[in-house]
Amino acid sequence: MPPNRIFDIDEMNILIEVENKGAYTTKGTADRIYLSGFDPAIITNIPTTGKPIPSLEGKGAYTPYGATDRISFSAIPTTLSSKNIDKYPVKIMATACYEYQTTASANICIDPNPYKISTAEKACTPQNKALGSQGAPIAVTSVDLEPSPGITRLKINIANQCNGEVFKPGIETLQRCSPYSQGLGFEEIDYIRLDEIKV
Repeated sequence: MPPNRIFDIDEMNILIEVENKGAYTTKGTADRIYLSGFDPAIITNIPTTGKPIPSLEGKGAYTPYGATDRISFSAIPTTLSSKNIDKYPVKIMATACYEYQTTASANICIDPNPYKISTAEKACTPQNKALGSQGAPIAVTSVDLEPSPGITRLKINIANQCNGEVFKPGIETLQRCSPYSQGLGFEEIDYIRLDEIKV
């Protein structure tokens, strides 16, 4: 909703369906969805502060699909004759601002002496490891190994698997993600935080 065509005497109900297509359960504390792209003098009563996105459970071993929910907005269209127009074609844009995290794991081979020639067969051979998407917008796509005697370097490759904009996590940046705010700074976009690596 709304339908493709409404009249200015009707109340305009807008229903947004949100779905968690990933594996991480969203917390929903500061996550919000905003509507924009319209003239607020013609379509009124849409809050510029957006509406909260509820906590949505992610996909798991026993749940092949993530949770879905609906968020509703009630707009009041202005009488078009008062604006001296007979129709107002508009595309309403929904912007979802939310925090998300990814957890990836890979079986890798760590050889303390990869160049040692031995008659005994080694347990494994170090090689690069390609990974799937982890069911998240940001994914660890591969782990490249650079083995040398006594040390193994890991190169972790990360990619944005969706069309969204990635930005620095936090309450302030979530608020500036809004189409009604000043916007995000250059140092806040394309920002990924690596929290932990365990071997």
